[in-house]
Amino acid sequence: MSPNIDSILRLGDFRIMKSYFEVRPGATSFDKSELHLKLDISVLQSNESENDMAVQLTVEVNSADDEYEAAGFAGALVVTGFFDISTLREEHPDDWEPMLVYNGVTVLFGTIRTVYADLSAASPVGRVIIPAVNVGQILNGGAESPSEDEPEV
Repeated sequence: MSPNIDSILRLGDFRIMKSYFEVRPGATSFDKSELHLKLDISVLQSNESENDMAVQLTVEVNSADDEYEAAGFAGALVVTGFFDISTLREEHPDDWEPMLVYNGVTVLFGTIRTVYADLSAASPVGRVIIPAVNVGQILNGGAESPSEDEPEV
């Protein structure tokens, strides 16, 4: 196996733009199974080079809606990944943007899961692990509805 893996899309850098975890005031218990995720994806173009792009992923957990107050906790993370897309654009001139978004979200969601687990670990709630998601299903607008046995994410 080669130690060098060539990729047409490389993550050059990433930044955690926002991170917080809060225990809701007045919460008497914590339901870690109550993980209602809201995702937002943005693609940003660099002013300096057309081949420098960023994918920004925002994940809110049990956002401020009263509907999720009973879970006892909430949080949010915003992570931005910076990509050089020159090779991707050359090899896939017609569909480079969906490939950038799909791969960018896949890479950044792993970072979101790790950071959120670390943020929550020191709280009275204890470590909260965000479940893995099907990025394709998210990007296709949840075309397939989850079965009754699967949790809604």
